[in-house]
Amino acid sequence: IEMTSVRLDIDLSSNLTVDAGGSFSIDGVGSSNVTTHGLLVLSGSDGLQINADNFAGIQMNTREGGMQLNANGGVFDVNAASAVSIDGVGASNITTNGALTVSGSTGLNLASDSGEIDITTRQGNIDINATAGDLDIDATENVTIDAGNILQIQSTAASAYRSQVEQTLQSVAASVTIDAATQIALTRAEQVTI
Repeated sequence: IEMTSVRLDIDLSSNLTVDAGGSFSIDGVGSSNVTTHGLLVLSGSDGLQINADNFAGIQMNTREGGMQLNANGGVFDVNAASAVSIDGVGASNITTNGALTVSGSTGLNLASDSGEIDITTRQGNIDINATAGDLDIDATENVTIDAGNILQIQSTAASAYRSQVEQTLQSVAASVTIDAATQIALTRAEQVTI
């Protein structure tokens, strides 16, 4: 069937079924839409491809309900030639059954506007490495390091512990041992009390 009319208008009070033994194509040169008063299913036995040829991009919006993307049989892969932004207004999570890697080629920022930043491992260790630079910890208030067992601070070079105010080295239940392979030097501006 070939039609050269300017407009084709089909109104039905029941179903519309189009079957093709081969491929079919619907093309329009202006803004178009497919609207259903019910569930709309797009299915392709070998895949589903959605393209946008200009800078307008692809928008997927839901007015009242949620949006769920499932990759039931393979990988979920998102690639962007520019920045990627994921925003949420409630508590959110990213969970993997395996190692989760967060990588930034020029940096990585973990920021919290009002609450704490909590890094917890339920069964394993927490390992922080600065393989090519310094490890710098700054706090406007106290810095607290608690250990249920041995606390070790080791350095392969000469180290210094400095404070602007009086400091106390105390053991509440046992002795304090200061050990050196060569010398122990105590220098003072005013006095040293032992």
